[in-house]
Amino acid sequence: MGKVIQLAACAAFALLISGCVNIKGVSNTSLVRPLPPAPTFQLENLAEDDPAIARKVGQMVAYQLLKQGFRNPAKDETPDLKARFSYDVVPAGVTSTAFTTINQPKQNYYVTGNTVTKKGTNATATTVVSNTQEYQRTVALRILDTKTGAVYWEGNVSSVGSCNRIFVTAPNILALMFEKFPGDVSNSSKVITDSDPAVQELRGLFPGTEWGCR
Repeated sequence: MGKVIQLAACAAFALLISGCVNIKGVSNTSLVRPLPPAPTFQLENLAEDDPAIARKVGQMVAYQLLKQGFRNPAKDETPDLKARFSYDVVPAGVTSTAFTTINQPKQNYYVTGNTVTKKGTNATATTVVSNTQEYQRTVALRILDTKTGAVYWEGNVSSVGSCNRIFVTAPNILALMFEKFPGDVSNSSKVITDSDPAVQELRGLFPGTEWGCR
């Protein structure tokens, strides 16, 4: 039996923690001016994507805002604020991982009189390099005054990993975005797992969903 030795670069570890289950996100948020108490809001989708996916991401954004005390406007009521969200997924390079298999040769022993001779061949090694395409997934949100357009709060969270499906990664990304809402966060890097309660809440909006990235 050959002995398998895995030789992985640091990038392989980054791939492991930034895949579909565990996400390492970088957050930047800014409170430009104090938010009004219990404001009503209206969502605006600026993403150019499948409308069905955009609606689901928007549903998660709205859920997070409602948890923060925002309210849906009454019928025919002009909302206090607009919550404009967008997202994108772009290629972010390739991660390479090398796997080396070392084949130990069979050793033969020969006895001639009182002399034992060992004969064999040299060990051989085979290295296979696996390349994985990575993607940067970003969700951005801006909250502004409906009448004046003045910005109250804005933020974005980006993560890099092998999954290119924004719907699958959005619960983790939005959990990070609202972790310290509405406070200021500058270039904060954190790993958030699928077992995090905030992630599970957002996933719970879509029961029966397969959250793997295939």
